[in-house]
This record gives sequence, C-alpha cells and structure tokens, in this order.
Amino acid sequence: MRCLSVLLFVFILASCTGPKNVTVAESPTSPEWATSRPISADYYIGIAKSSKSNADYQSVAKQNALVDLSSEISVKLSSESIFHQVDKGDSYREDYQSLIQIESHKNLEGYTLVASWENDKEYWLYYQLSKTEWARIRAERKQKAIDEAYTYYQLAEKYLVEENTVSSIHYAVKALDALKLYMNEPLMHTELEYPLDVYCFQFLAEVHSSIIYEVDEGAQHREVVLMGSDISLEPFDVYIGKANVPFKIRSSFKGVPNQVLSNDDGFVKVRAQEMDVYRKNHFVSFTLDWDGMLKEANASPWLNTLLDFPENSFKITVNTLWPKIAISSEELNLGESMSQSILLNETRNYLNEKGFDIVDESEADFFISISANTNQGLTNRRMHTAMLEYEFVVKDSSGKIIYQQQERALKGIQASFSTAGINAYERSLDEFKWDVLRPFLKYLEGK
Repeated sequence: MRCLSVLLFVFILASCTGPKNVTVAESPTSPEWATSRPISADYYIGIAKSSKSNADYQSVAKQNALVDLSSEISVKLSSESIFHQVDKGDSYREDYQSLIQIESHKNLEGYTLVASWENDKEYWLYYQLSKTEWARIRAERKQKAIDEAYTYYQLAEKYLVEENTVSSIHYAVKALDALKLYMNEPLMHTELEYPLDVYCFQFLAEVHSSIIYEVDEGAQHREVVLMGSDISLEPFDVYIGKANVPFKIRSSFKGVPNQVLSNDDGFVKVRAQEMDVYRKNHFVSFTLDWDGMLKEANASPWLNTLLDFPENSFKITVNTLWPKIAISSEELNLGESMSQSILLNETRNYLNEKGFDIVDESEADFFISISANTNQGLTNRRMHTAMLEYEFVVKDSSGKIIYQQQERALKGIQASFSTAGINAYERSLDEFKWDVLRPFLKYLEGK
C-alpha cells in the first residue's frame, strides 16, 4: 500500500511540473483579445489572423502576428544621430525608419505566444514581447555592432596612412554597414569623443574630397593646332598622388578607355589615339569612380544614398585651332616666268574652300612651296607638245618637311610650245587637286 501511494505521488508530481503548451481554443465566440486589442505598457503586442482556406494558415498567421508586433517597435531619431548632421531630407529618414522596422521583424527574438484561437473559418494568434527584454537584446546587439565597426574603422585609418585609398574606403563602408540598424541613436565607443558612425561618415567624406588634381604637362585649358600633329604623343596625365584609384573617363577623342586606375606613382594617364580634327572643342574628363568603389565594398543601396557626395571630377579642355598656311610658288613655262601662278591659285582656292586661312610666312604653321616648269616635247603636224613637271613641298614651323609630292610628264598640246606649256598647267589641275591637294588635306586630318 505504501509503494502504491509513492507511485501515485510521483505521477501527480510529474503531471504538475511537465511542459505546459498553450492550447488552441476552439469555440464559436472569439476571445476578447481578438475583438478588442489589449494595451500594455510593458509589452509589444502582435495579433493576427489567417483564413483556413489557406493551406499554410498557421504559418501565415504567425508571420502576420510578428509583423504586427514589430510595427509597435517605434524608431525614433535621436537629436544626436547622424540624421541631424547629414541632411538627406524627410523621405530618407522615413526610408530609414522603414528599414529598421523591416530588419527588426527579421531578427525578432524573446517573444512568447500568449494565446491562440480558431473556428471553422479563421485561425488567430496572440504574441507579446517584453519591452525590457527587447531593450536588453537590442543593447547587446548594438554593442556588438559598435565593437565590430570600431575594428573596421581602425583598419580604414590604417590603410589610409599606408596610402591604400581603396581599402580604406572598403573598411569604412563595412563599419557603417555594421552600424546601420542603430544609427537612429548615438553610437558611442569608449575610445572616441563623438559617435562612431559620425567618424566613419566624415572619414569617407574627407577621403572623397581629398582627391586633388594637378596637370602633369601643359595647361588644363589648352589651345592647340591638331591638324598635322601626332596627337598620340600628346599626354593627358593628371597627378592625384594616390595609387590604384579608379576613374571614369569621358572624352571627345576616340580610342580613350572608359576607366583608368591611377598608377603606382599617383598619375592617371590617358592617351588619345584618334580625333575629329574639324571639331572645335575637345575634352578629357576624369571622374572619381566613387560609386564603383562603394559597389566593390558591397555598400547597400541605403548606404549608397547616405554617401552620395557631389561628383569629384576634373576636365582638360582642348580648343582646336586650324593651322594657318602660307603659300609660295615659282611657276615657269619653258624656263620663263608666267604672268599668272596657276598651281598657287588652285591651292589657295582649294584650301580657302575647306576653311583654312592663308597668311604670310611669318604667321604660318605650315609653309607650302610649289616649283613647276614645262619642257618642249614633240611636234606633230604643226601641233606642239609641252611636258609639265612640278614639286609640292610642305614644311612645318620648324622647317621640317612633313609632306612632299612630285609629278612629271603632264602633257599639253597647242599650236606653239608656249601655249602648249600653259595647256599642260591647265590640264594638270584635276590631277593636281586629286593626287596632291586632297592627300595633303588627309594628312592634315590625320588619315
């Protein structure tokens, strides 16, 4: 009998101390918490229902109840938060508050199921989360984020001292990313005087603005004669003093890459390969590829907006000048001077039509000299022939020959050798224009 009493006592004790599960009440009358939402100073509350027509109605109800609970966790922006130092507008602050609420829902913990209820059509759940418990959880998470971010911030400073700009940006972004869920309040670290996120933001702003441009050779705004010059030798080199920094390049010149890294000596080097010589204004624009570096650091869209600084760029302009050309000729017919300079006039007219200025030799970028003469040919049935020979030479301002053409045995036929010589000049004009002047213009165009 005594043994039976002991066994009965153990059974009753086990029944009283075993796990207690919240049971689902099923009745036609909904509970008061489903019809009149409870109000609590100590708990965040989440209540939601789901239609039983949904095969996964229990999961849907839980999801909605937790969304309802997290919506009660208000996000207030402290007057000491970064939002009062960086003015991005009301919509940006509202987006941040939405971000915090979404992330809070994803990472909810410490909540408990208070009750549930169902009938034949609906399923209800009631959750609550202690405000004190949530404050403790969030404080622990916040401190962990601050410690992690401070480590990244120290790395950012270290790499900046080592002149590794890209890595310093990378770790400063990682520091802000670690802090992003807590920026609505001061983020103090024991080693710092001001909030850590403010230090990180100012660090990135200063790195962004620290890119200073200095033209290595020539002026930032240039006037040059592009025609007839070897522009591939004209450098567009800018000194920034930092290695391996990416830049986006825009240019009116052809063959220029879209992106360039500064080299180990801190130079951003660009070479132009082709150009439109008839374009009056050329340029090469260097823009710090800030977005590319943020992307490389895996910055979130929200951080991208926070770090959207004004474009840091530098532009070299080239106003193109057409070369001024001087022309002289010695045109002889049978060794005698002629009253008109046929080839000179043809050259002058052709270049004037193309837009070139014909000037005195003292002002010229290029000097054209033409020497021509005719020689007697054969006589046939009272008709005389004369043969024209000429040389077309172009020199630059230094006296270097840059272009040269010679033509021989251009025939003229007339009743006398003298008139045959004039005829040889006149008959040569089409070939002179096609074989000499046109190729010279192509040379000037760099083709």
